[in-house]
Amino acid sequence: MNRLKPVFSLAGGVLLVSTAGLLIRISGGPPMKVAFYRVFFAFLIYTLVSGLFKLRIPYSLSFREIFLVVLAGVFLGLHFGFWVSAFGYTTVAGAVIPLSSQPIIVGVLGYLFYREKPERKILLPLFFIFTGLFVMFLMDMKIEISIGLGDILAFTGTVMVAFYFIVARLWVPRIGVLLFNMWTYGVATLVLLIGVLWGRFNLLPLRGVELLCYFLLAFGCSFLGYSLINNSLKHFRTVNVSLALVGEPALSILWAFLFLSEALTVAQFLGFVLCVFGLFLHFRQIR
Repeated sequence: MNRLKPVFSLAGGVLLVSTAGLLIRISGGPPMKVAFYRVFFAFLIYTLVSGLFKLRIPYSLSFREIFLVVLAGVFLGLHFGFWVSAFGYTTVAGAVIPLSSQPIIVGVLGYLFYREKPERKILLPLFFIFTGLFVMFLMDMKIEISIGLGDILAFTGTVMVAFYFIVARLWVPRIGVLLFNMWTYGVATLVLLIGVLWGRFNLLPLRGVELLCYFLLAFGCSFLGYSLINNSLKHFRTVNVSLALVGEPALSILWAFLFLSEALTVAQFLGFVLCVFGLFLHFRQIR
């Protein structure tokens, strides 16, 4: 049973973060406003929890170590800024499909920084997942060209979060999930605040439904969801965690269909089925 706990942790984290697209749509707020409040509220939650547990760094950090943590926070802020902005140009499916490229990006970065060579047994899940998501992306682009900008924003956000996970893989085992996320979300809040001020976006007023959605995004997705995912980095290699995260776009598309009536195309349905099958194979292998 103890061997299964990391699997449940990773699966639960993926399930929670997959609701982000749905909550972003329901909030109805401008993308940069959504991104800022999600990260800001998450930072407050991490700070509160870290304070309650009286967490402290057990040793003095060097300049290089502080720089890397700050760099991770910058990547995190850029991820949310670019990715949430994609929702202003495309559907939930269009915004989450580019996330399918994350395992490839993380795999390459993992090899470059940690010399982590992907195992052969992940090739079959990768084949099913990327075949399905590539079919969705290619065919939907032919139907609606205007989603191109949204795809670019979402893909850029995916690259940013891949770098974030590369740094997290190094630092989570050293300082713990809560402290790492408190620091990085604090930096990400500043990054997004700069973006808000630069673009002259309005952060007020706040409607009740917006506050609720921002809180759920912060607590359910950013705090609980990504804490579970980051915690799984202690047990699984970076590329394995990243591969499991492909479940986020698949589930996000499902939630959008069920709750927002964003109908799936034939290509999206086919991609969803292939993605779920690939994830099933993946979770069987990492048990």
